[in-house]
Amino acid sequence: MKNDRKYWYCLLALGALALLNAVVSTMMKPADVTHHVSVINIHWINTIILLAGISPFIFPQKTLKSETAIVVVNVLSLCICISCAFADIGNIGIKVFGTPNSTDFFSNFISGDEVEARDHLFAYNCLDLAICVLAACISHKLIVNRIEASPNVHLTDSRRLQGYGVALIMISVTGIVNHLYQRIIMVNHRQAIFLDMHTIDEFSWLVINLATGILVFLSSRSNQIVQTTSFVLSGATIYPSFFYAWLDYRIMTASHSNFLFRQSMISLMISVPHIFVLLAIFLTFVLSRRDATRVNMSHLNKLIFVGFSAFFLIISLSLINVNLYALFTKQFYKIFHTSEQKLPFLTAFLALFTGLSVLSKFNFITIAISLVLGIFSINATYLHIFSFIYLQKNGYFIDGTSAEFLVLPSDTYDNNTESSSVHTIETSLNVISLIGSSVLVVFLAYLAKTALPPPDTSEDSTEEIIAKKGYEKQVLSLGVVMLFSAVFVLSLAFYVFFRAFSPHPLVTIYSQLFHVVLALSITSYALFQVLVAEHLSRYPIFSCALVILSVIRALDILTQIDYKDIGNQPLTWTIHALVEYMAIFFHFATIATIFKIEGAGRPLIEPAEIPMSFDNPLGNATDDNGYIMLRTAENEQTE
Repeated sequence: MKNDRKYWYCLLALGALALLNAVVSTMMKPADVTHHVSVINIHWINTIILLAGISPFIFPQKTLKSETAIVVVNVLSLCICISCAFADIGNIGIKVFGTPNSTDFFSNFISGDEVEARDHLFAYNCLDLAICVLAACISHKLIVNRIEASPNVHLTDSRRLQGYGVALIMISVTGIVNHLYQRIIMVNHRQAIFLDMHTIDEFSWLVINLATGILVFLSSRSNQIVQTTSFVLSGATIYPSFFYAWLDYRIMTASHSNFLFRQSMISLMISVPHIFVLLAIFLTFVLSRRDATRVNMSHLNKLIFVGFSAFFLIISLSLINVNLYALFTKQFYKIFHTSEQKLPFLTAFLALFTGLSVLSKFNFITIAISLVLGIFSINATYLHIFSFIYLQKNGYFIDGTSAEFLVLPSDTYDNNTESSSVHTIETSLNVISLIGSSVLVVFLAYLAKTALPPPDTSEDSTEEIIAKKGYEKQVLSLGVVMLFSAVFVLSLAFYVFFRAFSPHPLVTIYSQLFHVVLALSITSYALFQVLVAEHLSRYPIFSCALVILSVIRALDILTQIDYKDIGNQPLTWTIHALVEYMAIFFHFATIATIFKIEGAGRPLIEPAEIPMSFDNPLGNATDDNGYIMLRTAENEQTE
C-alpha cells in the first residue's frame, strides 16, 4: 500500500482545493437569495474528498475494520464526485447552450430563469468539475488497489445477497429516473433550479445506493473487503434513505395541491421499499457474522423489549393516522410545524429494532441501534411540544399569514382563537413518546453495563491498558470540544429567541424556535459522547452505539450541509452551520479512536498468510512442473 501514498496526498490537495472553492464561492454569493437568479449551487458535500484523503492517516492500522473504513469513505467520495460532476456539467451546459425564454428542444429541460442564475457560478462549476473528475479517478484507483490486496476469504456466501443486490440496483435506478423526471416536471413550474441547487445530495445518495447494490451483488462471491464494505454501506445508507422518505412524507402532509401530493406519493412508493431492502441486506450481513457478540438476556428483559416494541409501533401508527387526518381535514395548526415529522419514522424503526433485540443473533447491534434511535426520538419531539406551548400562549392567529400557507380561505378561521383537538392529541403523542424514549435510553444504558461482562483484560499488558485509557481520553476530549461548541450555539439560539422581535408565529417557530431545537439536538449528541467516553473499553455496547451515532451524525451533516446556505444567513445560523460542519471531522476522528480502543478487530488476512499447499497423504512426489503425481499400484509395489 506504500505505492498509494502519492494518491492520498493528491486527494488531500484536491479536498483542500474543493473546500477553498466552496468557501470563496460562498463568500461571493449575492446577499439577496429570495430570487431564483441569486441562488448559487455550492457543493459543500463534495468536501468529503478531504475525508477520503485523510482516511489512511486516521486509520493507520492494518486491520479489517480500518481497511473497510478507508474503502467506504472512498466509495462515498467517488459517488458524490460523480454526482457533483454531472451537476457541474449540467450547469455549464445550461450557461453555454441555454437561451433565456427559449422555445426549442432544450426548453423542456431548462427553464428560462436558470440561464441567468448560472452567470454567478460558471467559474465555480468549471473548477469544481475538474476537482471532482480527478478525485473520482483517484478514489476509484485506491478502491481497486485495496480490493485487489485483500485475499478471497469469504465471510459469507449467499445467493440471497445476489437477489438483494439486484433489488437494490433496480430500486436505485428507479429512484434516479424518478428524480430526473421530477426535474423535467419542475421546469414547467419554474422550480427546477431549486432541485439542482439544493438537492444534489439526493442524487448523490441514489448513486451511492446504486454502488452499494453492485457491491452487495458482488459480495456473495467476492473477498472480505468487498463483503465488509457492502455490510457497512448497507447500514450507513439506511439513514439517508430515511431522510428522503421523511422529506417526501413532510411534503405530502403539508401539500396544498394535488400535484405535490401525487409527486410525494410516487417518491414515497419508491423510498419505503428502498428502506426495507436496505434493512434486509443489513440484517442478512449481521446474521452472517460468526464472530458477533451475543447478549444473553433474562426472560424479563425480553418481555420488556417486546413491550417497548409494541409501544413504539402504536405511537408510530397513531402519529401517521393523526397526520393523515389533519391533512385531509385541512387542519390550520399544521402550517406551524409541518417541517418536523420524523417521529413516526423513528418510532417505527424503534419498534423494529427493539423487537429484534429479543433474538440473541441480532441483539448486540440492535441494542446499540435502539439506544441511538432513542436519543434521536427524544430530539424529534421538542419542536412539536415547544411550538404547542408557544401557540397556546400566543394564539393561532391569521393576521399576516401568507395565503400560500393557508389550506382554506382566511375568513373561515377564527382569528386568535383557532385551535384544534387534533393538535392536542398529536402533542400528547409526542409527550408520551418523549417519556417512553427517555425510559428506553435509561434501560438500555443499564443493560449495556450489566448484560455483558467486561472484556477479559488479564492478558493485556500494562502498556495496552494505559493506551486504551489514553484513547478514551481522546474520545472524551473530542466530545468536550463538540459539547462546548454546541452549548455556545444553544446560548445564541436562546438569546435570539428571547430578545429578537418576531412579527408572526411562523417566523418564531420556523426560525427561532427551530434553531433552539436543533441546538438542543447537537448538544445531546455531544453529551452522550462525553458520558460514555471513559467506559468504551469496558462496555462494548457503548462503543458500538457511539460508532453508530458518529456515522449517522456525520452522514446527516454531510447530507444537509448544502441546505444550510452558509454565508446568506443571520450570524447565529452561520455559526451553527460552521459548528456542524466541523463536527463531521470530529465524528470521523471519534470513529478512528474507538477502532484503536478495540484494536480495530482482527488483523486483515494477507495473501501471503493463506496456505497455498499442504501435505497430501494421497499424493506422491511432484513432477518437474510441481504438480502432484497420484499414487498408482505400480508405485506402491515399488515402495
